[in-house]
Amino acid sequence: MRITCPICSTSIEVSQSHVGKKGRCTNCTSKFIIPEQDDAEFEILERGEIPGLDPVKENPAGLRVPGPGTGKRTRARFRISNNDERNRNNPVLILSILLIVAALIVLFSPKEGGGPGNSLTAQETVKEEPLRPVPNQQQPAQTTQANTSPEWQTQEQPGENTPPHAVPEATTGEHESVEKKTFTLSEEKQKRALAYMKSGQESKRKGAYLAMRNLGKEAKPVYLDLLAKARIHYLTQIGDIAFNLSVNENALTDFKESYENWQDVMASTRKTVQTDWKKIAPQDYRQRHQEMDDDFGEAVRLYLRTVKSAERAKRQDLSTLEAPLNILREIAGESAWCLDRKTGKIAGLIDTVRNAGGAEGFVKIMNTLENTQVLIQEREAVARHNMSCNWAGNEHIRFASLLNDRRVAINLDPLRLEENLSRACRDHSIDMATNGYFSHTGLTSETRTFTVRAKRAGFTGGASGECIFMGNPAAVAAHKAWWYSDGHRLIMYASGPGTLGLGTSGNHWTLNTAR
Repeated sequence: MRITCPICSTSIEVSQSHVGKKGRCTNCTSKFIIPEQDDAEFEILERGEIPGLDPVKENPAGLRVPGPGTGKRTRARFRISNNDERNRNNPVLILSILLIVAALIVLFSPKEGGGPGNSLTAQETVKEEPLRPVPNQQQPAQTTQANTSPEWQTQEQPGENTPPHAVPEATTGEHESVEKKTFTLSEEKQKRALAYMKSGQESKRKGAYLAMRNLGKEAKPVYLDLLAKARIHYLTQIGDIAFNLSVNENALTDFKESYENWQDVMASTRKTVQTDWKKIAPQDYRQRHQEMDDDFGEAVRLYLRTVKSAERAKRQDLSTLEAPLNILREIAGESAWCLDRKTGKIAGLIDTVRNAGGAEGFVKIMNTLENTQVLIQEREAVARHNMSCNWAGNEHIRFASLLNDRRVAINLDPLRLEENLSRACRDHSIDMATNGYFSHTGLTSETRTFTVRAKRAGFTGGASGECIFMGNPAAVAAHKAWWYSDGHRLIMYASGPGTLGLGTSGNHWTLNTAR
């Protein structure tokens, strides 16, 4: 709505929210109560003097209206979605940022004095807000909500990103030079800016970023210092959250306990499996084999529990860490702008937590979880490979699966079936079954040793060991016979090999391992 100053007849546009409030015409300084309509009677509180110049053309006047409350600013509250894609075009977010930018420019303006060019007058304690007068000619109606709220209206200070028409020009003589002022930002305004940057509300943070940018390149050192302080704040927050996750009862700590229990049993069991008991304890090696079975069964149980707890830990909710991590990405982008360079590579979650300090336990759990997942994924990949070997028989695939499940339980690499190495094993099993002998040594020079047989079959790797068995075509029977024979068990459960060859002929089995 428009009203006319009852003293100097200046036409002024005001908001409906100003009705009934005290206002002061900045053209003649008259003070009065703003009426509901322009033709209503004004209650004049203080009569000013009509200036000699034309109030519209030469000295634009305004109306100052006290803000709500005593020295307090009303906070703009909006519910902002956390979804980046929706926020990009969210009108509520855009509007809230505009409002906050306007307010922050008022707060961060390096120009401390009052006057027509400032949004705060010399009477700062009254919190009067200037409203622009309406010239006599027709003007388009204001459409943005930011211009209807007296709290957020402001005139932007000159800065690097301020449009040219928004920068007031100094009126000097033809040969006069304009004195360049040193940029300053009061400690109080820096505290307010930092508080906005530490806010959990995206609109407040982005409003602070834009407001600081609008102060121009002279403000970049101050802005960079504030960003560094905000970064420390969020790193500390991440460190505290990560520490709590590493000690409180949750899927991550449950995995940690399962893994540590498995490691304790697995290490001793692997040593037992890789021991030649018949050579070390020839009198009671059968008892040692029974103890080995008991230890191995416990290792398998704890391994399976670790696998299940790892799956649960992967689904652990880490959103409390993701929120401050995303804010650190914002700060990195703003810091790059201050330094006039592109945003560099952003550190991931683990590296960020490590830099935060105080959360070594969380980092250890996450690294352990990653290593365990690699072990599980490798076992699954080898299983898929072995199942896809169409040239292998069902008992061959069944044997490879049985052996690999037991190897990973004591943290040994699973073995991949290889066709050429398996062809060498098959040929030797056929040779033994056909010629009626049972030996690692072949009947001819071309089949004398398993390494020669592997090379002759086209295998290019390094064959490392061989096991032979006769009497049963079942995979379980062959494995059981080799398991309780210390020399054969040491070949099947050696730490180095990663390749497996299997070949049968009737009841004859031949196994080769290779690196």
